[in-house]
Amino acid sequence: MFKKCLLALVIITLAATGAFAQIKLSVGGGVSFSADFGGGVDISGYVSPYGNVSGSEILENSGFGFYGFLDIDYIEVSLSFVWGDGTATDSGNLWEYPGSANYFFSTMNIGVLGKYPIHMGRMIVFPALGIDYNMVSSMRFNGYEMPNSGDFTAMWIRFGGGFDYSINADLFIRGTLMYGVRLASKFENNLANAASNQGLSSSIIMGSGPIIRVGVGYRF
Repeated sequence: MFKKCLLALVIITLAATGAFAQIKLSVGGGVSFSADFGGGVDISGYVSPYGNVSGSEILENSGFGFYGFLDIDYIEVSLSFVWGDGTATDSGNLWEYPGSANYFFSTMNIGVLGKYPIHMGRMIVFPALGIDYNMVSSMRFNGYEMPNSGDFTAMWIRFGGGFDYSINADLFIRGTLMYGVRLASKFENNLANAASNQGLSSSIIMGSGPIIRVGVGYRF
C-alpha cells in the first residue's frame, strides 16, 4: 500500500509539472514538531448479561524531532526521527476499568511531498500535498515497553505549504506547515476486528494533526 501510494504521487507530480525538463537539486535538514489530536476506535453493541455497552479507545500525542530532506524542484523526500509522549484513553461502560495511561514513543518517518514552487524575489512559496509513513520503533505505556510497538505504525496524508527564503545563491531557510489525517494502524484494525468477532459494531476514528518544520537547505 505504501509503495503504491509513493510511486503514484511521484509519477503524478513529475507528469504534471514537467520536472524532467530541468532538475534543481537541494538538500538540508532541521527540527520539527508534530501532533496527533486523537484517533482510535469506537465500539458499541449488546453484551449478555450486561445489556447495551459502548466505549472508545483514543490515542493522542505530540513530539519533537529532527529531519533531513532531498529536494528536486517539485518533490521533497524526507527522513525524520521523532520522540514524544501521549495519552491513551479508554472511556465508556464497555471497559471493566476505564481510564487513561501515559505513553512515550519514538518513530522513524519517511515522507514524500509534491509541491508547486512560486518565485517571489528572494522567497519561494509553495502549496504541497504528500504522504508520511510513520514507523513506530518504541512504545512504552506507564514505563512498560510494548512487545508489538510496530502495530502502531501508520500512514499519514498531509496538505499545506511552505516557503524557502534565500540567504544567498546557495543557502536558504525552509519552513513548512502541514496538516494531516492519519489512517488506521494495525493495532486499531485489530481492536475493531476483535469487537466485530464478538458481534459488536466498531468504527475507526482517524487521527489528525499538524506538523511544523524549520530547517536550512543547500542548493547544488
